[in-house]
This record gives sequence, C-alpha cells and structure tokens, in this order.
Amino acid sequence: DLDIMIDLCGYTGPSAVAEIMASRVAPVQIAYMGFPASTGASFIDYMICDKVVVPPTQPRIRKYYSEHLILMPHCYFVNSHKYLAGAAPGETTHTPRLSREAQGLPVNGFVFCCHSRPEKIDPSTFRSWLQVLTKLRQQGDIPSQTNAVLWLLRSGDAMEHNLRQIAKEEFGLE
Repeated sequence: DLDIMIDLCGYTGPSAVAEIMASRVAPVQIAYMGFPASTGASFIDYMICDKVVVPPTQPRIRKYYSEHLILMPHCYFVNSHKYLAGAAPGETTHTPRLSREAQGLPVNGFVFCCHSRPEKIDPSTFRSWLQVLTKLRQQGDIPSQTNAVLWLLRSGDAMEHNLRQIAKEEFGLE
C-alpha cells in the first residue's frame, strides 16, 4: 500500500498525476516544488513551502491555501547539490558567489530567467518572451534595457541550437 504520494509538478505537469491523486491513492498527499502556490484541490493535504513562498506575516495570502503547510526552515526548493559534494559529514559549505560574466550574462543588463525543465517551454511562450526582449532592447535607452537577455536552463546542443536559430531568424537576436 502507498502511504504518501508527493506531486512534483502541480498544474505544470501531466494531468494524469492530478487524476491519480484525485482518486485518493494515498491517505496523505502532498504538493511540492513544481507549483509554488495552492492547488485549491481537496485531495492535496499538504504543501511543502518556505517563508518566502508563503509569508507567515501575510494572513491575506495564507487564507487562500487549501493545503496544510509544511514549512522548510531555509528554502523549500532543492536544487543543485554539487557544491556540497566535497563537504565532510557535518561540515557546512556555502555556494560560491558567481559573477554574471562567469555565466555569460551582461554586467549591466536585465536578465529574464527561466530555469524550468525545457520541455515546459512551448513555441508560443518562447516566441512571446522573444517579442518582449526585442521590444525592450529596441525601446531601451539605458544599459539594463539594451543589454537585456533571456537565460534558460540548457538541455543539450540540439535544444540550444534550435532556440538560437528561432531567436536569430525570426527576431534578429544573437
């Protein structure tokens, strides 16, 4: 028997997950990571979050959550752990501060960022982002506008090539 089911996608994933959870396959069902807001679903019992996602001092926000909240002490969003790999047991390490230059980003420029799974980016959304970026660059008169960039999570050479090709051919962006 399944004791706990955790949904990692929320409304951003396949509907099959929501359909399975709606049938109450586990006595405890939890929403985590993929959708940092209330699902409003009666079949989701808890939501894992932190004080940034759901501020404890904002009752006007909290009242809209149908789930009971499980507050993580620091950050609910588990991400890259590669900086912790060299730590000895019990040792605390800190993520090094990275520069924009080290990531290939402009020093003075607005960064539109989406580090979701690449398959979540549909063609219409991607083209909408490029329209905003193009308009901002054309109308901008300060470096943060003219140097604006779109920073996406890289998922391989083919994806990067295809997206850069659309940006260049359809929008004249390098």
